[in-house]
Amino acid sequence: ITLTSSLVIGVGSGLVVSRFLRLNPNMIRSPVHQTSVILLGAYLSFCLSDALHYSGVLTVFFAGVTMSHYAWHSLSKEAKQSTKATFGTMSHVAEAYCFAAVGVSLHRFTDVKQVSLPLIALAIVALLVGRAAVVF
Repeated sequence: ITLTSSLVIGVGSGLVVSRFLRLNPNMIRSPVHQTSVILLGAYLSFCLSDALHYSGVLTVFFAGVTMSHYAWHSLSKEAKQSTKATFGTMSHVAEAYCFAAVGVSLHRFTDVKQVSLPLIALAIVALLVGRAAVVF
């Protein structure tokens, strides 16, 4: 039920944001406002889903897919560039934070019996394969 509810909330909020951008042609003059509406629409879907005790991450995923399909065509050329740059920057910052958090937390494993070397090797291989798939 969580998947279905997250899907409905995400697609619904994505469609609302897309419709809002389509019905407000005055926003074409301001790429900052258009980018803000996209960002706040995704955050609104997360907050709504979290308040209803569903998966916010899935909801943001479905809202993002919906907005990339419908809202993207309502944006001006400048807003498309700024939105792409904004979300690209946020993606790199989040990725760097995740790697830093994992690196900082490694000091907690001081007992050798708690460390699984095959699991660490598998994780490194999975990270490298995933990164290669994204980059290439």
